[in-house]
Amino acid sequence: MTSSAIERVATHGGGPGVVALVRGRGSDRVLFIANFAATESAPLHIDVASSSTKALVARALRGGVTRDDGGLLLPAIGPHGFAFVALGT
Repeated sequence: MTSSAIERVATHGGGPGVVALVRGRGSDRVLFIANFAATESAPLHIDVASSSTKALVARALRGGVTRDDGGLLLPAIGPHGFAFVALGT
């Protein structure tokens, strides 16, 4: 994945400290989600399609990542928390 582009993806909810980036192509994609705020985020929706998800590394993620028709749902993320999530096609 060293030669693939990084794309910022839209988030809904979460709060002002939350950012989400996707890197990779096809079935070799990884989502990076982080809460840079000093307070816990609210649950959030991320506009990225995926047939499957697998948390690779996470800190302060308050539950699992689930899919819905329009993207992914994430629980709250603790202060300065983050997750790397493998995305399937």
